[in-house]
Amino acid sequence: MYFVKRKKLISLLLVAATAMSSGAVATLIYNFTKNSSGEQFNYINKQKSPNLINKEELELNNKKIINSNIDLNLKEIEKKEPLVIEKPKEEVKKEKIIIKPIERPIEKPKVIEKPKPKPIEQPKPIEKPIEPPAPKPDPVPEPEPEIVPEPKPGTADTYIEVEGVRVKAKLKGVKQRQISSYDRVNKIANREEYVAVLSGELISIEVTEELRNKVINNAAAHARALREGKAATGILGYANEIASLVESGEKTATDLDWALNRNENNNWNWRNEYWTFQLLIEHGNFQEFLTEDAKIKYPQMLAEKKFVNELHRKIWIIKNLDFSKFTKMAPEGDRFLKKGMVLDPRSAYLNANGEWTSSGWSGPKQFNGVIMERERNNSQKRAFDYDTAWGRSPEEIQNGTYPGWSKVQINPDYDPNFKEFKIGNIDGLNIFSMQRDGEPKKEEGYINQGYVVEIDASKSGAYERTKTLVKQLTDKKVNVTSYRIKHMGKADAGQNFKEILSALPTDLRQLELYFDAGATNTSSLIALEDKRIKELSLYTDGNASLDSWSINPWALKETAWVNTIDYNNAGGFAKGVTVISRITFDTLAFEESDIKKEFGDDHEDKKFERINQGLRRAYWVRNNEAIFQSMGPGLNPDHNEKGNGYPMGLDFGRAPSIRTLRGLVFKDIIKPQNGSRQVQRVNFANNEENYKLKLIDLEKAGFENFIPKIPGVQEPKITFTNGNATKYLLITDNGEITSKGIQNITKFFDLAKNLDRTIRVAKGNTSTIESLKRYGYTVEEVDVDNPFVFS
Repeated sequence: MYFVKRKKLISLLLVAATAMSSGAVATLIYNFTKNSSGEQFNYINKQKSPNLINKEELELNNKKIINSNIDLNLKEIEKKEPLVIEKPKEEVKKEKIIIKPIERPIEKPKVIEKPKPKPIEQPKPIEKPIEPPAPKPDPVPEPEPEIVPEPKPGTADTYIEVEGVRVKAKLKGVKQRQISSYDRVNKIANREEYVAVLSGELISIEVTEELRNKVINNAAAHARALREGKAATGILGYANEIASLVESGEKTATDLDWALNRNENNNWNWRNEYWTFQLLIEHGNFQEFLTEDAKIKYPQMLAEKKFVNELHRKIWIIKNLDFSKFTKMAPEGDRFLKKGMVLDPRSAYLNANGEWTSSGWSGPKQFNGVIMERERNNSQKRAFDYDTAWGRSPEEIQNGTYPGWSKVQINPDYDPNFKEFKIGNIDGLNIFSMQRDGEPKKEEGYINQGYVVEIDASKSGAYERTKTLVKQLTDKKVNVTSYRIKHMGKADAGQNFKEILSALPTDLRQLELYFDAGATNTSSLIALEDKRIKELSLYTDGNASLDSWSINPWALKETAWVNTIDYNNAGGFAKGVTVISRITFDTLAFEESDIKKEFGDDHEDKKFERINQGLRRAYWVRNNEAIFQSMGPGLNPDHNEKGNGYPMGLDFGRAPSIRTLRGLVFKDIIKPQNGSRQVQRVNFANNEENYKLKLIDLEKAGFENFIPKIPGVQEPKITFTNGNATKYLLITDNGEITSKGIQNITKFFDLAKNLDRTIRVAKGNTSTIESLKRYGYTVEEVDVDNPFVFS
């Protein structure tokens, strides 16, 4: 038994020894071959645990694997989506769902099949006439430009009178002016709709022989009157008298020359009246149109040298013309007549063929838009109306008189309407009664008597008393027809009239304000914004066309008509005459109160809404009124506003928060076809040498709304309230300036020519400084609170 066990043990040891020796030999052989191929077996951290990775899919061919007695740098082979996953792509599951014994959704009593009760037809809510969003008068929604198709008036055949002759005519009706609801709701439109063109358009007339003869006879009659000295200056009649005396030997050629050329005035009058016959005498066969006797006599006088000079010969020919022989009109005459236009006898002349033509043609008065508008305004818009197309002279304006009215001064201390106010002894304060001459008018809207309170603001007593008097008269409801305040700003250009104007009654038929020549400050007019004035007249005894005359469009919100008829050009009057004229406004101004400061820069549409509505009033909605046309209307002022003149300047001197044109709207938002307005001059508020701008003011400067430079036209410009005392542009905030901002800086310097091209930046705003320098600008860093320049 022992032997057997011992035998087994020996065998076991032999097997183990054999196994160990063969393993050692195998290891030596492997290392030998491994080293010979450049590979090494490294023993790493023999003390460390073997760190064996018990996984099958190991990456054994990776060069990064180190031969070691531990599993180092072995990575598991990336498992590619095992193809096995493509087990019938779960189709089995789908099959199962689909295969379910065609389970028709357990038929619930054919709920699905039920004839769908037509969705209980609630009176088609969708088809309800889409009502505009419930009216929100406050705030008014931003209007969408609505291109309103202008009504096309039809034409009609009718009979009219031309030069007293009844003829058949074709007329085009008057188009109705379109006013948008946006403009009505926001009170941008006139509270009393204003129409400039009152009559339809005369398209054509049938020219009759009677009309043609009437026009020819009118021209001949005027020319005959010229020759006889009964028309115009009478110079031709005088020339004929001198010529007769020359022929009788009582005067000489020198006397004749002297009579017509002794001064510039006589020479001008002679040339102007001779012009009527000039073409016929100098370029035509005038002998054909001489009287029969003169036809025989002319060659004889020429041969016998009876004409003492050329002037004598011309006067003799005119004197001996036979006007009954001028029976034709030039070819263009018929063309004008067919349009209903007749020659103006005062501009008529004879051509080389002895035919009548003219340098001026005009239609019948009832189709002359300018005359019709002026007559309507004088007869219906004025407080003290009259029935002609003409304005008042400087003298009438100065004295406060009107054609067809009598003016009488009353003593306020005895008149029951004014007695209690005790103003009879105040120098410069007067009350007048105006009385219509002739038959009183009974039509609604007219008056036949009225009181005028006249104040001379240059008199200190009158100026001081007016502040309280106007309020007292208003509170007592004394029926004052007109207030006339004269010499405003004469005693002191800074006189405050806002209090006085604020005290005026809400409803007033007439207000006349006379600004002194040296006081163009009209800031007080904003007090009239809510005054329902029938007629407002703004006069000056200085230059009525200065750019510095400005008006805030909101001042006229409730004014129905601004008198622009009483225009008098100082050049047409003798030196020394005080010429009073209505003011021409070519600049719009705004107040700081027009800016809605409760809105920030991210709500520009709301912040500048009031200013933009003011611009819209002047540029588009009431631009058919002369007060907002600056230099005049276009051919179709009611419907083609873009063709009208408009104020070319803007003054923000009283609105210091406006720094550029950022946020301002110059286009017509309701009628896009009108395009956009452009400005020529803008004045900004400033009281120091630095003009401060934020980056947003530069990014959205709106300088593209300036007119381009045009040769022969005043260049666009930016000015400041402190004149040339503004020296630098100062950017106050920090940030990157875009190419658009740089473009606007360049434009700003081009418009504000007096500025230094060095740009100042608030201290510490490095981004602004660096971006300016990248664009090549010289930059100075300054302390905003201290003008000291740091670098």
